This record gives sequence, C-alpha cells and structure tokens, in this order.
Amino acid sequence: MNAKIFFKKSIENFLNSRRNRKGLEEKNLKRFREFVEFVERNSAFYKKIIHKNNIDCTACVPKDFPVLTKEILMENFDDIVTSKEVTKRSVIGFLSESRNPFELLHDKYYVVHTSGSSGVVGYFVYSKEDWSRNMAQNLKLPIANLLKMRKKLAYYGVIDGHYAGVTLIAAIKNSLFKHLYPLEICGIDEPLKNVVERLNRFKPDILTGYPSAIRILAEKQSQNELNINPFLIETSAEVLNTSDRNAIEKSFPNAEVINLYCSSEHLIMGISRPQYNGMYLNEDDLIFDINKDSLYVTNIFNYTLPLIRYKMNDSLIPETEDKEEISPYTKVKEILGRIENSPVFLNKHGLEDSISSLTISAIYVKGLAKFQMKVMNKEAFIFSIVPQRNMDDESIRKLVADVDRRISEILVKKEMENVSCYIKVVDKIDVDAHTGKFKLIQT
Repeated sequence: MNAKIFFKKSIENFLNSRRNRKGLEEKNLKRFREFVEFVERNSAFYKKIIHKNNIDCTACVPKDFPVLTKEILMENFDDIVTSKEVTKRSVIGFLSESRNPFELLHDKYYVVHTSGSSGVVGYFVYSKEDWSRNMAQNLKLPIANLLKMRKKLAYYGVIDGHYAGVTLIAAIKNSLFKHLYPLEICGIDEPLKNVVERLNRFKPDILTGYPSAIRILAEKQSQNELNINPFLIETSAEVLNTSDRNAIEKSFPNAEVINLYCSSEHLIMGISRPQYNGMYLNEDDLIFDINKDSLYVTNIFNYTLPLIRYKMNDSLIPETEDKEEISPYTKVKEILGRIENSPVFLNKHGLEDSISSLTISAIYVKGLAKFQMKVMNKEAFIFSIVPQRNMDDESIRKLVADVDRRISEILVKKEMENVSCYIKVVDKIDVDAHTGKFKLIQT
C-alpha cells in the first residue's frame, strides 16, 4: 500500500465530508473527466468508445458511456486494462498458481475475483496506488480513533484465495497498519473448535468477517465456549439480516456492529453504523446511478482496470431525504442480495460442522466455468461442474482431478475426510430467471 497516497486521499475524503451535495458532485464530475482523459490515452477499449460516440472528455458524464457488464469486461479485458504487463492470461495464470492473498501479480498488483455465480468469473486488478485510494475509507471507521489504536484485530473468513475480504486484511498486514493492529487470521475452513480456541487465546478487540461466520461465533459465545469482548465488530461480503444482527449484538453487548458494503469490483462501497439508520455510500471514489431495477457504478479510483457504468447485480433502495442531515453522501435503506445456506456435515469425530458457502464459492480451478453443490446427506454431496468451452477430453479429465484435489483439501482442513464428494461433469447449470444467478448450494 502506498502510504503517501493513502494519507493524501484520507485528507481529501475528510474535506469531501464537509462539502454539500452539490459540491461533492461537482468535484466528482471534475475527477471523472480527468479520469476519462487518462483512459482515452491508455485503454484501447475506451479510446474506441470515446471516438465512436464522439464523447467530449472535457464535458462528458457517465451516462454518455455504454453499460459495461462483467461479460463485456471479460471478453475485452486486455483492451480495457491500462497496463501492458497485466493481461487476462497473466491473471488466470497467477490465480491458478497462487492462493496466498499476500502475493501480488508481478509483485505490483492486487488481484481479486468473483465466484462466477452469475455464469461468468470476474477478475479485478488494482495497482498499489489504486488500492491505497480506496483503503482511505477505513479512516471513516472507529478503528481510526487514536484512542483505539494498538488494538488486536481478528478476521474470520475465507483465507485461501484472492477474494476481496481476505485481500483487504492481507493489505493491512503488509502496510504500516501492521504496527497499529496486531492481527489474527482465522480460516472459515478450519475446524470450528480450533478457531474458538485461537480466539480465546488472542482476545481480539476488533472482530471482522462474514455475517454468517460472526453469527456462528455469536452462538459459541452464548454457549460459553467462546469468551471474548470486542468493542467493534465489522461484517461484510454478505447481507447482514436482522436475525444475524440481533444474535451478534446479544452475544457481544459491548460491541458496535458495523456493516461494510464491499465488492470485488469496487472494494469498499458503503458503510453502515447503528447511528446512521441506514448505509452511506462511498461517493469519494464511486459515482452511483441507482434505478429501480438496476445499479450502475462508475469507479474513479482504479486507473489500472477502469470501470465506467459497470452493471452491478445488487439492488439499492435510497432513503427518503432527511433535511436535518448534513452529509453529502447518499443514504440507502438496505442492500438486497442472496444468502446461501452453509451445508452441515458430520466430521470424522462424529460432530456437526458446516462448510461455509463462501468457502465453496471461493473455489477457483483453471478451466472451471461454473459449479454447484447438491447435498445428499450429512456425509455425501454431488459437485456438478461445467468446463470452459472448447476443452478436449484430456483437459476435462485433468479439470476433474484438479477439482477433486481442491475439494479434498477443504474437507481435510475441516476434518471431514469421511465425507464423500461425487464430481459430475454437466453441460450447463440453469440460472434463476429473476436474479440472473444460480443457486450455488442445493440442500
């Protein structure tokens, strides 16, 4: 992370928070036009769009550009990216060889990817400078309070791969913040009893992870197996529903529960705190176009992989404007999204434990286009896979072996070697007509 850019952007964000709405919009429009001038010079894809549509870089607005979908992004990746050393081939090779979130592509670029539940796996690349601009959002959180520095931070989630959540945590450990926040990283694919023991020893002041994962820890706390007293709990990557929030707040009464709206495409997109009565969007770095049935986001901090009018699958509901509020940022009522249930199996000790749906969605194997788990019983499941197009029989056999190896690694970590996995090669997995995604786990 670039410390100079981080602190410069933090000051800029602070000044933004003192602006009125009109002032923030004018500043973002100026930044957007400067951004467009950059991408015209450095992105073949956008240069073609700008010239084809006669877009004036000095007077344009995001709606002058066509919508960018994940499918279009992946088809035109090499023409969209602005760095010649970043290619789709190099990214795929990196992800195939590395599951360590501390590793960077070419030792320069953060890489995160999506699960492909919409039918297409997305790859998103950030330079250290891009990453630092967005990470400045962290100074809006209570952890930035000088009185609360040198506090212990624990993360509980998927740690084996290049996903947004763990990569954000890895960035902390690789930055100056490692001196401020001693860090304990717990994998959601570890046996739960081991995680509980580690957290009891570490005694975190700050606990962060997926809502479903923190809910599991809340249950262990209520059962007196876990004994920690954090002052802050941060959740992200999933919808924080009312049931999970209530359970977490009941088990950890001294903790403020904050929910971050994050994505692989744009990293930190919004922040929700109890006193907000909603969620404020990150409009220091992003320009939102919120519609009843669609959401388009223009990213003005990522100069490596520019995303203008990128279509998100989320639904945002703006809050009714409160005239007494002075924040320039848009407040949304809620984030709507799907919640996958984590399958429960018996481990080799005869104890029930779950495999997080996020561990399953995080499976990345070269040549794997889509996959779906169907739970048969507490000791068996079918794992249907769709190979990428134009793969020959030998390549498909290798894919099956690689998928089997990856699933076996997950089962061994969870002490579930007794659970049987049957891999089934299929031509397609149907998506839901309404959501545009398929159900990752069938129970």
